[in-house]
Amino acid sequence: MYVVGFLEGTVAHAYFLVAGGPAAYSYAPVPVQLLFHALLLLDPLAALLTVRVHPLGPLLCAGIMLVDLTANWWVQWDAVLTHPAAFVRPVGLLPMTLFGVLVLSAAFPLSRALASTADVNDAGRRRTKPVTDGSATDGVGACAWSPTTVTELMKRCGVAHGDDGCADSADDGRQRHSAARLDEWRASVE
Repeated sequence: MYVVGFLEGTVAHAYFLVAGGPAAYSYAPVPVQLLFHALLLLDPLAALLTVRVHPLGPLLCAGIMLVDLTANWWVQWDAVLTHPAAFVRPVGLLPMTLFGVLVLSAAFPLSRALASTADVNDAGRRRTKPVTDGSATDGVGACAWSPTTVTELMKRCGVAHGDDGCADSADDGRQRHSAARLDEWRASVE
């Protein structure tokens, strides 16, 4: 939905530039004209970041929609007050505003969700699933473990840890058995 909306914006701004040249937006103040021309580059950038599932994509989309809608409403405000029914149609200000509300309301949650899936493990490879339980695979079978996950895992397997991180059990047989259970469990999840 994001990509289609921003590509449609790109096409619209390109059409206006081709049809009207640099003066295509001469009805608007100069800052708004510059913004509308800049959207010819910003809209496809937002679409690209969205397709690439980049965490900054939704934030850029929200910023673009915020300034674009502000500029459009500012320029068309008098006409909206004079003939409000003329703006209730499937093109123009109404669908732009609805799309803008969608983009703005989803920007922060979507950006956070994308950022959680973009965590990178030590090898620099992108993880393929969000980190929800302290671990995630890196797409090649190896697992990235957080200290919390390892501690919980060791508790479940019966391996005790002291402050120095070394096993404290007096029974070497129990330590070896617990360590073997831990190794066995790790092998089963990898």
